[in-house]
Amino acid sequence: MSAWTHLPISIDETAESRETDFDLIGGRKSFNRIAIVTGYTQAEDAAQAAIDLPSTPFPLTIAASGVLPAMQMVTAKAKPLAPNAWEIVFGYESRAIELFTYSGTSQGKSQTITQSYGTTIYGSGAANYGSAINVDQNGVKGVEIGIPGLEFSIEKTMAKGLLSFAYVLTLVNLTYKTNNAAFRDFAQGELLFTGAEFRQSSNGETTVTFKFSASPNRTGLSFGTITGVAKKGHEYLWIDYEAWESGGFVIRRPRGVYVERVYEEGNFALLGI
Repeated sequence: MSAWTHLPISIDETAESRETDFDLIGGRKSFNRIAIVTGYTQAEDAAQAAIDLPSTPFPLTIAASGVLPAMQMVTAKAKPLAPNAWEIVFGYESRAIELFTYSGTSQGKSQTITQSYGTTIYGSGAANYGSAINVDQNGVKGVEIGIPGLEFSIEKTMAKGLLSFAYVLTLVNLTYKTNNAAFRDFAQGELLFTGAEFRQSSNGETTVTFKFSASPNRTGLSFGTITGVAKKGHEYLWIDYEAWESGGFVIRRPRGVYVERVYEEGNFALLGI
């Protein structure tokens, strides 16, 4: 009779356990933990017994430590050594952020402005419109120009199984909100989250692409005689003009400057990037 036939129950981690692989380009990390389990006739029972040990070295999840992010058990392979004796190899992979890809454009966008930064007037009888642009008897028409702007996206790849419906609802609730605190080097109010695209398969990784529009906060703006105007990046500024007689001309000058908060704020820390 083989000495392996009636083995007592025992579970031990081998000396070869915890060999770790590092993907230096993608950032993915993985390692195995190997158990020798005796006393069980079925491989599934042997593996479950190792997982269920008090203070087990083979947990379903492992907290982040040192250079390793949080890890998740993704495979368990059993090799019979003898009757009632098994080598169980538990495979772990990083379950936090695996890979970031950035893309974007700084081409900006067009906008109609009604006030210039400065005006040069030619003609001895010309009216001074106080830097208002393209003025006629019907009002201030302004001019369309290009303004600074940044549109960019962050693609985040995660281990499979991490895209929950609750997280998708978080993405929905944050769409078209501005950052309520500094986020990724952008001051409060400078970022607008314009939505996310995501994909996940049962056999693959999860990829989420986060899309943003960035616009700088401004302070110290002047419009005619109105000074000290401040607006956050995605607030809307508009000017109310009044008719004013000056030098025999009826001109239009700013009577009031209004800065409107048109987007709600959101906590971008909930995006997890």
